Amino acid sequence: MRFNYFLNYLKENFSTNGLDEVLLKSHVQGFQFNKKTELLHPGEICKYFYFIEEGMVRTYEIRDNKEDTLNYYRSGHFFSSFRSFLHQVPCAEGIICENEVRGVKISYNELLSLRRSNPYFNQLSIQIYEKLVIELYDELNAYRKSTADERYDLINSSHPKISTISLQKNIASFLGVTNSHYSAIKHKALKQHLPPKSGL
Repeated sequence: MRFNYFLNYLKENFSTNGLDEVLLKSHVQGFQFNKKTELLHPGEICKYFYFIEEGMVRTYEIRDNKEDTLNYYRSGHFFSSFRSFLHQVPCAEGIICENEVRGVKISYNELLSLRRSNPYFNQLSIQIYEKLVIELYDELNAYRKSTADERYDLINSSHPKISTISLQKNIASFLGVTNSHYSAIKHKALKQHLPPKSGL
């Protein structure tokens, strides 16, 4: 099921003329991780490139002995410590599962083997990296131009269930606001979406 979901995603988003499904399947692995599983610690070398079928992960850095949330990734998205994975160097960030996460992954060595076996996978890799760069640029640009209230709307639009999955302090960190400021924004947003009181 996980591979089929991944395969359908590729077919819907990329040129798959020349895709060898059997070869691809032989190089990727299914995964399932429990909530709070640490997939990567700061300072380690990232060995895998992941695709999420279901669940959410959070990336973070340690600054002043505190976790500073960098990003969230949900179903239908790739994630990794991209610089660490592509160059096999120690990473600055960590990756943790915010709830149960499942999907497929490929190791750095398996990816190299796959690309050597069939030149098509060089082109597919480039397509995937291009899509990731564009998505990350658009996301960063949207958050950069937004107020705190607008950033709250953006994160909830992208991740509708985030407030029930991730801790408030981590969401606040991602939005660049304090816990108390986040609480005020959330209260204001919820109040605006309440149905009007009916008259007697």
